[in-house]
Amino acid sequence: MNIADTDMRSDPERLSQQELEARLEVLTSQLKQEMVVRAQLEAALQETTEALELRIVERTAALNASEAMFRYVLARANDGYVILDGQDHIVYANAQARLYLGLSEKIKESEPSPFKDLVAKQYNLEPYLSWEHWPQRSFVDDTPAPFYLVRPETVASNAFWLEVKVLDVPAGIGETSGRIVHLRDITERTALQEQLNRFHSVISHKLRAPLVPVYSGLQYLVQFSGKLTREDILEFIQDAFEGVSRLYSEVEDILQYLDTARFMRAEERFSVSKLEGLVTKVRKGLELQSVAVVIDEAVDDVNVLLTQRGFELMLHELLDNAKKFHPQHTPRVEIRVFCPEAPGPDPHQLCIQVRDDGLTLSPEQLSRMWTPYYQGEKFSTGQVPGMGLGLSLVATQVWNIGGTCCAYNQEDGPGIVVELTLPC
Repeated sequence: MNIADTDMRSDPERLSQQELEARLEVLTSQLKQEMVVRAQLEAALQETTEALELRIVERTAALNASEAMFRYVLARANDGYVILDGQDHIVYANAQARLYLGLSEKIKESEPSPFKDLVAKQYNLEPYLSWEHWPQRSFVDDTPAPFYLVRPETVASNAFWLEVKVLDVPAGIGETSGRIVHLRDITERTALQEQLNRFHSVISHKLRAPLVPVYSGLQYLVQFSGKLTREDILEFIQDAFEGVSRLYSEVEDILQYLDTARFMRAEERFSVSKLEGLVTKVRKGLELQSVAVVIDEAVDDVNVLLTQRGFELMLHELLDNAKKFHPQHTPRVEIRVFCPEAPGPDPHQLCIQVRDDGLTLSPEQLSRMWTPYYQGEKFSTGQVPGMGLGLSLVATQVWNIGGTCCAYNQEDGPGIVVELTLPC
């Protein structure tokens, strides 16, 4: 092989090498461009990520600020506020709620108690029928039935009342948050205001009705006394006297209700041994013919947390209602007194049942009969005697000393049973 042949073979090899280098240069340029684009994309992605992280931080800070503001407002509220999760467990309670419920500053999460169970350890749940459906609300005449927490009167303190409301606004703090519960002290302020409101709505027709025959009769006598016979004058005087008697009775009911606190002294007691004599006194005063008293021997020497005057007032209201709402005003009443617990040397509760053979009441009447100024008449005419304060007065006395009261219809005939359970 000569030199010329060798040169001819080496030229294609050199051209191929040059082509490879050119291609490599193109690929290197493309790679650099891709790296620039990738760097730009990474920079844009980093900028977007940083912006997103900033928004998350700002949103989290805003939520934390809202939660902090929410807690700040609730912490300084005069009323108690509790947030419950879906299982009725407390996840937050402001300072006032912790005071009402006896909770520490940090809610214990290891062994949480449902709200209803927690409050039942410290308060009586009234009315019982409303709390049976907690936290769902029952309605009476399109009005939500109330929830009350009552701490009974003791030797050292007066009775304490809380009104409990489930707010319709859902709580938004935490993953397990649910309902907001409002606890309001109504021991004096709200209870008094509600009584005054009911009083104003009733007073216009309850006190005006007996005044009509008095005013119109005396006015007629003044104008035409010279033309009336003696019998006519006596008839007008009799009508006026009946009106005055009704007015006196209405005013006396109001004064007794307002003076209820005098009949509830924690340091005084009433002995069941005096009950039969007290029933006889009340029966004669109301002119009732048939009132039977049956007292279990095991409770004959038991004392209850009421004064004798308070117990007498309570009996008077129960028997007066039995007479008032009996079709002929001649009820047959039976009073049974017994211990609802197993017999023992030291009973803790006393049960008093007052049974009559009068009217059968509707569920609405049975649920509202303990409400001040409520009367069982279908239409509010003002003609039913009394102010509708009697059973409310009884309930107030019973609840304030830690007892319970309920009423239900007789199973085997007309009439109702009022059942009072009193602490001994």
